[in-house]
Amino acid sequence: MVENFFNVVIPTRNRLATLRYSLKTVINQDYDNYMVIISDNCSNDGTCDFINGLNCEKVKYYNTGRSLSMSSNFEFAISKINEGFVIVIGDDDGLLPHALTDINGLLNKENVLAISSKTDVYYWPGGSPNQDLLMVPTGDGGTSRKSSAESLKKVLNGDINYTELPMLYTGGVVHSTLIERARNRNDKFYNSFTPDIYSGIAITSVVDQFLRCEAPFAISGLSKYSNGQSQLGVSKSESIAEDFFRANDIPFYHALGDGKIKSVHLLTLEAYIQSSFLRSDKDKIDMLRQFEIVVAKAPKNLRNETINYLQVNCSFNPAPMSISQIRMHIVIAKFMLINIIERFNRIMFWDAIPVSGKVGNVYEASEYITKIKLRLIDKMLYKLKYVKSKMGKMLTKGD
Repeated sequence: MVENFFNVVIPTRNRLATLRYSLKTVINQDYDNYMVIISDNCSNDGTCDFINGLNCEKVKYYNTGRSLSMSSNFEFAISKINEGFVIVIGDDDGLLPHALTDINGLLNKENVLAISSKTDVYYWPGGSPNQDLLMVPTGDGGTSRKSSAESLKKVLNGDINYTELPMLYTGGVVHSTLIERARNRNDKFYNSFTPDIYSGIAITSVVDQFLRCEAPFAISGLSKYSNGQSQLGVSKSESIAEDFFRANDIPFYHALGDGKIKSVHLLTLEAYIQSSFLRSDKDKIDMLRQFEIVVAKAPKNLRNETINYLQVNCSFNPAPMSISQIRMHIVIAKFMLINIIERFNRIMFWDAIPVSGKVGNVYEASEYITKIKLRLIDKMLYKLKYVKSKMGKMLTKGD
Protein backbone atom coordinates (compact mmCIF):
# COMPACT_ATOMS: atom_id res chain seq x y z
CA MET A 1 0.00 0.00 0.00
CA VAL A 2 1.28 3.45 -0.94
CA GLU A 3 1.66 5.85 1.98
CA ASN A 4 0.47 9.10 0.42
CA PHE A 5 1.86 12.38 1.68
CA PHE A 6 -0.60 14.78 3.34
CA ASN A 7 -0.32 18.52 3.88
CA VAL A 8 -2.61 19.41 6.78
CA VAL A 9 -3.09 23.17 6.64
CA ILE A 10 -4.47 25.28 9.50
CA PRO A 11 -4.90 29.02 8.80
CA THR A 12 -5.30 30.99 12.03
CA ARG A 13 -5.51 34.44 13.53
CA ASN A 14 -5.57 35.16 17.29
CA ARG A 15 -7.30 31.88 18.13
CA LEU A 16 -4.73 30.08 20.22
CA ALA A 17 -7.49 29.10 22.64
CA THR A 18 -8.90 26.69 20.04
CA LEU A 19 -5.89 26.22 17.75
CA ARG A 20 -3.90 24.33 20.38
CA TYR A 21 -6.56 21.61 20.47
CA SER A 22 -7.13 21.50 16.71
CA LEU A 23 -3.42 21.01 16.23
CA LYS A 24 -3.38 18.27 18.87
CA THR A 25 -5.89 16.24 16.84
CA VAL A 26 -3.42 16.30 13.93
CA ILE A 27 -0.09 15.62 15.61
CA ASN A 28 -1.57 12.63 17.44
CA GLN A 29 -2.47 10.80 14.21
CA ASP A 30 -1.47 7.14 13.87
CA TYR A 31 0.08 7.92 10.47
CA ASP A 32 3.55 9.23 9.73
CA ASN A 33 3.79 10.65 6.21
CA TYR A 34 2.37 14.13 6.70
CA MET A 35 3.25 17.72 7.54
CA VAL A 36 1.24 20.39 9.36
CA ILE A 37 1.33 23.94 8.03
CA ILE A 38 0.29 26.70 10.43
CA SER A 39 -0.43 29.92 8.54
CA ASP A 40 -0.52 32.62 11.20
CA ASN A 41 -2.25 35.79 10.04
CA CYS A 42 -0.22 38.14 12.24
CA SER A 43 -1.54 36.90 15.60
CA ASN A 44 -0.60 38.69 18.80
CA ASP A 45 -1.95 36.12 21.29
CA GLY A 46 1.19 34.00 21.73
CA THR A 47 0.52 31.65 18.80
CA CYS A 48 4.12 31.82 17.55
CA ASP A 49 5.62 31.10 20.98
CA PHE A 50 3.22 28.20 21.51
CA ILE A 51 4.08 26.55 18.18
CA ASN A 52 7.82 27.04 18.66
CA GLY A 53 7.51 25.63 22.17
CA LEU A 54 6.10 22.38 20.81
CA ASN A 55 9.43 21.66 19.11
CA CYS A 56 7.58 19.28 16.78
CA GLU A 57 9.29 18.47 13.48
CA LYS A 58 5.91 17.72 11.89
CA VAL A 59 4.73 21.31 12.37
CA LYS A 60 5.88 24.13 10.08
CA TYR A 61 5.01 27.64 11.24
CA TYR A 62 4.64 30.57 8.85
CA ASN A 63 3.65 34.13 9.67
CA THR A 64 2.06 36.31 6.98
CA GLY A 65 4.05 39.32 8.20
CA ARG A 66 1.05 41.61 7.94
CA SER A 67 -2.67 41.36 8.47
CA LEU A 68 -4.41 39.70 5.51
CA SER A 69 -7.98 38.90 4.55
CA MET A 70 -9.20 35.37 5.18
CA SER A 71 -8.86 34.32 1.53
CA SER A 72 -5.39 35.87 1.30
CA ASN A 73 -4.30 33.99 4.42
CA PHE A 74 -5.60 30.77 2.86
CA GLU A 75 -3.70 31.65 -0.34
CA PHE A 76 -0.53 32.22 1.67
CA ALA A 77 -1.06 28.91 3.47
CA ILE A 78 -1.42 26.75 0.36
CA SER A 79 1.66 28.41 -1.15
CA LYS A 80 3.65 26.46 1.47
CA ILE A 81 2.39 22.97 0.59
CA ASN A 82 4.45 20.19 -0.94
CA GLU A 83 3.22 17.87 -3.67
CA GLY A 84 0.66 15.46 -2.33
CA PHE A 85 -2.81 15.63 -0.85
CA VAL A 86 -4.04 18.71 0.94
CA ILE A 87 -6.43 18.94 3.90
CA VAL A 88 -7.38 22.36 5.23
CA ILE A 89 -9.12 22.63 8.59
CA GLY A 90 -10.26 25.62 10.61
CA ASP A 91 -8.50 26.48 13.85
CA ASP A 92 -11.50 25.25 15.86
CA ASP A 93 -11.94 22.06 13.79
CA GLY A 94 -10.13 18.75 14.13
CA LEU A 95 -9.33 15.33 12.69
CA LEU A 96 -10.47 12.03 14.13
CA PRO A 97 -7.59 9.93 15.57
CA HIS A 98 -7.31 7.54 12.58
CA ALA A 99 -8.25 10.06 9.88
CA LEU A 100 -5.08 10.01 7.79
CA THR A 101 -4.82 6.22 7.93
CA ASP A 102 -8.45 5.87 6.84
CA ILE A 103 -8.09 8.44 4.05
CA ASN A 104 -4.92 6.77 2.78
CA GLY A 105 -6.76 3.47 2.62
CA LEU A 106 -9.52 5.05 0.55
CA LEU A 107 -7.04 6.67 -1.82
CA ASN A 108 -5.28 3.35 -2.41
CA LYS A 109 -8.58 1.59 -3.01
CA GLU A 110 -10.37 4.20 -5.14
CA ASN A 111 -7.52 5.98 -6.95
CA VAL A 112 -9.11 9.46 -6.89
CA LEU A 113 -7.71 12.99 -6.67
CA ALA A 114 -10.49 14.50 -4.56
CA ILE A 115 -12.69 13.38 -1.67
CA SER A 116 -15.70 14.97 -0.03
CA SER A 117 -17.00 13.65 3.27
CA LYS A 118 -19.53 14.17 6.00
CA THR A 119 -18.13 15.61 9.21
CA ASP A 120 -18.95 15.20 12.84
CA VAL A 121 -20.00 18.51 14.41
CA TYR A 122 -18.82 19.84 17.76
CA TYR A 123 -20.39 22.92 19.34
CA TRP A 124 -17.74 24.43 21.58
CA PRO A 125 -18.75 25.90 24.97
CA GLY A 126 -20.09 29.43 24.48
CA GLY A 127 -20.11 29.10 20.71
CA SER A 128 -23.79 29.01 19.86
CA PRO A 129 -27.21 28.15 21.31
CA ASN A 130 -26.24 24.48 20.83
CA GLN A 131 -23.07 24.68 22.93
CA ASP A 132 -21.56 21.53 24.48
CA LEU A 133 -23.15 19.29 21.88
CA LEU A 134 -21.80 16.63 19.53
CA MET A 135 -23.60 15.69 16.32
CA VAL A 136 -22.43 12.33 14.98
CA PRO A 137 -23.86 10.81 11.78
CA THR A 138 -24.88 7.17 11.90
CA GLY A 139 -25.14 4.71 9.03
CA ASP A 140 -22.87 2.37 7.10
CA GLY A 141 -20.36 5.04 6.08
CA GLY A 142 -20.36 3.99 2.43
CA THR A 143 -18.64 5.71 -0.49
CA SER A 144 -19.79 6.64 -3.98
CA ARG A 145 -18.29 8.29 -7.03
CA LYS A 146 -19.89 11.57 -8.01
CA SER A 147 -19.94 13.32 -11.36
CA SER A 148 -18.51 16.80 -10.96
CA ALA A 149 -20.74 18.32 -13.64
CA GLU A 150 -23.90 16.84 -12.11
CA SER A 151 -22.86 17.88 -8.61
CA LEU A 152 -22.25 21.48 -9.67
CA LYS A 153 -25.65 21.56 -11.35
CA LYS A 154 -27.31 20.31 -8.15
CA VAL A 155 -25.50 22.91 -6.07
CA LEU A 156 -26.59 25.71 -8.40
CA ASN A 157 -30.19 24.42 -8.28
CA GLY A 158 -30.07 24.39 -4.49
CA ASP A 159 -30.63 20.64 -4.36
CA ILE A 160 -27.42 19.92 -2.44
CA ASN A 161 -25.16 22.08 -0.29
CA TYR A 162 -21.68 23.20 -1.35
CA THR A 163 -20.32 21.17 1.58
CA GLU A 164 -20.94 18.03 -0.48
CA LEU A 165 -18.20 19.14 -2.88
CA PRO A 166 -14.48 18.39 -2.33
CA MET A 167 -13.48 21.60 -0.57
CA LEU A 168 -10.15 22.83 0.63
CA TYR A 169 -11.76 22.88 4.04
CA THR A 170 -12.85 20.54 6.79
CA GLY A 171 -14.11 17.28 5.30
CA GLY A 172 -12.30 17.64 1.98
CA VAL A 173 -9.14 16.04 0.60
CA VAL A 174 -7.64 17.43 -2.61
CA HIS A 175 -4.48 16.60 -4.53
CA SER A 176 -2.11 19.51 -5.07
CA THR A 177 -2.26 19.10 -8.87
CA LEU A 178 -5.92 20.16 -8.81
CA ILE A 179 -5.01 23.35 -6.97
CA GLU A 180 -2.53 24.15 -9.73
CA ARG A 181 -5.18 23.52 -12.39
CA ALA A 182 -7.57 25.93 -10.71
CA ARG A 183 -5.29 28.96 -10.49
CA ASN A 184 -6.35 32.15 -12.28
CA ARG A 185 -4.32 34.29 -14.68
CA ASN A 186 -2.65 35.97 -11.69
CA ASP A 187 -1.54 32.56 -10.40
CA LYS A 188 -3.99 32.81 -7.49
CA PHE A 189 -6.22 29.96 -6.43
CA TYR A 190 -8.81 31.89 -4.41
CA ASN A 191 -10.99 34.21 -6.47
CA SER A 192 -13.74 34.93 -3.93
CA PHE A 193 -13.93 36.12 -0.33
CA THR A 194 -15.51 32.82 0.85
CA PRO A 195 -12.56 30.40 0.69
CA ASP A 196 -14.48 27.27 1.69
CA ILE A 197 -17.34 27.73 -0.80
CA TYR A 198 -15.07 28.90 -3.59
CA SER A 199 -12.60 26.05 -3.17
CA GLY A 200 -15.33 23.42 -3.40
CA ILE A 201 -16.71 24.86 -6.65
CA ALA A 202 -13.26 25.53 -8.14
CA ILE A 203 -11.90 22.05 -7.42
CA THR A 204 -15.07 20.39 -8.70
CA SER A 205 -14.71 22.46 -11.88
CA VAL A 206 -11.30 20.97 -12.72
CA VAL A 207 -11.89 17.28 -11.99
CA ASP A 208 -14.30 14.91 -13.76
CA GLN A 209 -15.39 13.04 -10.65
CA PHE A 210 -14.72 12.76 -6.95
CA LEU A 211 -15.36 10.35 -4.11
CA ARG A 212 -18.11 11.07 -1.59
CA CYS A 213 -17.55 9.41 1.77
CA GLU A 214 -20.42 9.17 4.29
CA ALA A 215 -18.11 8.25 7.18
CA PRO A 216 -16.52 11.32 8.80
CA PHE A 217 -12.80 11.70 9.26
CA ALA A 218 -12.99 15.29 10.52
CA ILE A 219 -14.89 17.38 13.04
CA SER A 220 -16.42 20.73 12.16
CA GLY A 221 -15.98 22.85 15.25
CA LEU A 222 -18.43 25.69 15.87
CA SER A 223 -16.99 28.10 18.41
CA LYS A 224 -17.41 31.75 19.36
CA TYR A 225 -14.67 32.47 16.80
CA SER A 226 -16.50 30.88 13.83
CA ASN A 227 -16.84 33.36 11.00
CA GLY A 228 -19.63 31.48 9.24
CA GLN A 229 -21.79 31.47 12.36
CA SER A 230 -21.19 35.17 12.87
CA GLN A 231 -21.96 36.07 9.27
CA LEU A 232 -25.17 34.02 9.27
CA GLY A 233 -26.28 35.47 12.61
CA VAL A 234 -26.01 32.19 14.53
CA SER A 235 -23.27 33.13 17.02
CA LYS A 236 -23.53 35.68 19.78
CA SER A 237 -20.90 37.97 18.26
CA GLU A 238 -21.29 39.99 15.06
CA SER A 239 -17.84 41.58 15.40
CA ILE A 240 -16.16 38.58 13.74
CA ALA A 241 -18.20 39.06 10.58
CA GLU A 242 -17.52 42.81 10.70
CA ASP A 243 -13.76 42.16 10.89
CA PHE A 244 -14.06 39.68 8.03
CA PHE A 245 -15.70 42.21 5.70
CA ARG A 246 -13.35 44.99 6.79
CA ALA A 247 -10.29 42.93 5.87
CA ASN A 248 -11.67 41.57 2.59
CA ASP A 249 -9.55 42.38 -0.47
CA ILE A 250 -11.39 40.38 -3.15
CA PRO A 251 -14.35 42.37 -4.52
CA PHE A 252 -17.71 40.63 -4.34
CA TYR A 253 -19.23 40.09 -7.79
CA HIS A 254 -20.68 43.53 -8.61
CA ALA A 255 -24.12 42.39 -9.81
CA LEU A 256 -24.81 40.63 -6.48
CA GLY A 257 -24.35 43.53 -4.06
CA ASP A 258 -21.78 43.50 -1.28
CA GLY A 259 -22.33 39.99 0.07
CA LYS A 260 -23.54 41.19 3.46
CA ILE A 261 -26.52 38.90 3.48
CA LYS A 262 -27.44 35.82 5.51
CA SER A 263 -27.77 33.62 2.43
CA VAL A 264 -25.51 30.65 1.76
CA HIS A 265 -26.98 30.23 -1.72
CA LEU A 266 -26.15 33.79 -2.79
CA LEU A 267 -22.57 33.29 -1.59
CA THR A 268 -22.49 30.00 -3.49
CA LEU A 269 -23.79 31.71 -6.63
CA GLU A 270 -21.10 34.37 -6.32
CA ALA A 271 -18.35 31.76 -5.99
CA TYR A 272 -19.76 29.90 -9.00
CA ILE A 273 -19.65 33.06 -11.11
CA GLN A 274 -16.16 33.99 -9.91
CA SER A 275 -14.88 30.54 -10.93
CA SER A 276 -16.54 30.57 -14.36
CA PHE A 277 -13.16 30.87 -16.13
CA LEU A 278 -12.51 27.27 -15.07
CA ARG A 279 -15.50 25.87 -16.95
CA SER A 280 -16.77 25.88 -20.51
CA ASP A 281 -20.42 26.27 -19.52
CA LYS A 282 -22.65 26.09 -22.57
CA ASP A 283 -25.63 27.73 -20.90
CA LYS A 284 -25.66 31.12 -19.24
CA ILE A 285 -26.77 31.34 -15.63
CA ASP A 286 -30.45 32.17 -15.27
CA MET A 287 -30.03 34.95 -12.70
CA LEU A 288 -33.77 35.41 -12.18
CA ARG A 289 -34.06 31.72 -11.37
CA GLN A 290 -31.10 31.97 -9.00
CA PHE A 291 -32.64 34.90 -7.11
CA GLU A 292 -35.85 32.90 -6.75
CA ILE A 293 -33.80 30.08 -5.16
CA VAL A 294 -32.04 32.56 -2.85
CA VAL A 295 -35.43 33.74 -1.56
CA ALA A 296 -36.86 30.23 -1.39
CA LYS A 297 -33.94 28.94 0.69
CA ALA A 298 -34.02 31.85 3.12
CA PRO A 299 -35.48 31.04 6.56
CA LYS A 300 -38.98 32.42 6.96
CA ASN A 301 -37.86 35.06 9.45
CA LEU A 302 -35.22 36.33 6.97
CA ARG A 303 -37.26 36.15 3.77
CA ASN A 304 -38.31 39.80 3.69
CA GLU A 305 -34.77 40.92 4.49
CA THR A 306 -33.49 38.73 1.65
CA ILE A 307 -36.04 40.09 -0.83
CA ASN A 308 -35.15 43.66 0.16
CA TYR A 309 -31.44 42.96 -0.40
CA LEU A 310 -32.12 41.52 -3.85
CA GLN A 311 -34.40 44.44 -4.76
CA VAL A 312 -31.82 47.04 -3.77
CA ASN A 313 -28.70 45.31 -5.07
CA CYS A 314 -29.83 43.00 -7.85
CA SER A 315 -32.93 44.67 -9.39
CA PHE A 316 -35.01 41.65 -8.39
CA ASN A 317 -38.58 42.84 -8.09
CA PRO A 318 -41.09 40.32 -9.49
CA ALA A 319 -44.55 41.80 -9.99
CA PRO A 320 -47.48 40.33 -8.02
CA MET A 321 -48.88 37.23 -9.72
CA SER A 322 -46.09 37.30 -12.30
CA ILE A 323 -44.62 34.05 -13.60
CA SER A 324 -41.48 34.73 -11.54
CA GLN A 325 -43.43 35.24 -8.31
CA ILE A 326 -45.57 32.15 -8.88
CA ARG A 327 -42.46 30.12 -9.67
CA MET A 328 -40.77 31.48 -6.54
CA HIS A 329 -43.64 30.30 -4.33
CA ILE A 330 -43.46 26.86 -5.92
CA VAL A 331 -39.73 26.73 -5.15
CA ILE A 332 -40.41 27.90 -1.57
CA ALA A 333 -42.85 25.00 -1.13
CA LYS A 334 -40.24 22.62 -2.55
CA PHE A 335 -37.54 23.72 -0.12
CA MET A 336 -39.94 23.70 2.82
CA LEU A 337 -40.56 20.01 2.07
CA ILE A 338 -36.83 19.37 1.71
CA ASN A 339 -36.25 21.13 5.03
CA ILE A 340 -38.79 18.89 6.76
CA ILE A 341 -37.09 15.81 5.31
CA GLU A 342 -33.67 17.08 6.41
CA ARG A 343 -34.95 17.67 9.95
CA PHE A 344 -36.33 14.13 10.02
CA ASN A 345 -33.00 12.77 8.75
CA ARG A 346 -31.10 14.69 11.44
CA ILE A 347 -33.29 13.08 14.07
CA MET A 348 -33.14 9.57 12.66
CA PHE A 349 -29.62 9.39 11.24
CA TRP A 350 -27.60 11.60 13.56
CA ASP A 351 -26.81 11.09 17.23
CA ALA A 352 -27.11 14.36 19.15
CA ILE A 353 -24.94 13.92 22.24
CA PRO A 354 -24.83 16.44 25.11
CA VAL A 355 -21.21 16.56 26.33
CA SER A 356 -21.18 19.27 29.00
CA GLY A 357 -18.72 18.20 31.69
CA LYS A 358 -17.36 15.42 29.46
CA VAL A 359 -15.83 17.29 26.53
CA GLY A 360 -14.32 20.78 26.65
CA ASN A 361 -12.49 21.10 23.32
CA VAL A 362 -12.24 19.56 19.86
CA TYR A 363 -9.38 17.21 20.81
CA GLU A 364 -11.44 15.72 23.61
CA ALA A 365 -14.36 15.53 21.18
CA SER A 366 -12.26 13.53 18.71
CA GLU A 367 -11.26 11.07 21.43
CA TYR A 368 -14.79 10.86 22.78
CA ILE A 369 -16.31 10.06 19.39
CA THR A 370 -14.04 7.07 18.93
CA LYS A 371 -14.91 5.60 22.31
CA ILE A 372 -18.54 6.43 22.94
CA LYS A 373 -21.22 3.77 22.92
CA LEU A 374 -24.50 5.42 23.82
CA ARG A 375 -27.20 3.31 25.38
CA LEU A 376 -30.32 3.15 23.22
CA ILE A 377 -32.42 4.77 25.96
CA ASP A 378 -30.05 7.76 26.10
CA LYS A 379 -30.35 8.28 22.35
CA MET A 380 -34.12 7.99 22.32
CA LEU A 381 -34.65 10.32 25.28
CA TYR A 382 -32.49 13.02 23.74
CA LYS A 383 -34.09 12.65 20.32
CA LEU A 384 -37.56 12.93 21.86
CA LYS A 385 -36.43 16.09 23.65
CA TYR A 386 -34.98 17.43 20.36
CA VAL A 387 -38.21 16.72 18.46
CA LYS A 388 -40.31 18.35 21.20
CA SER A 389 -38.21 21.53 21.13
CA LYS A 390 -38.32 21.76 17.32
CA MET A 391 -42.07 21.17 17.21
CA GLY A 392 -42.55 23.85 19.86
CA LYS A 393 -40.59 26.37 17.81
CA MET A 394 -42.49 25.48 14.64
CA LEU A 395 -45.84 25.94 16.36
CA THR A 396 -44.70 29.23 17.93
CA LYS A 397 -43.44 30.66 14.59
CA GLY A 398 -46.20 29.10 12.53
CA ASP A 399 -43.46 27.62 10.33
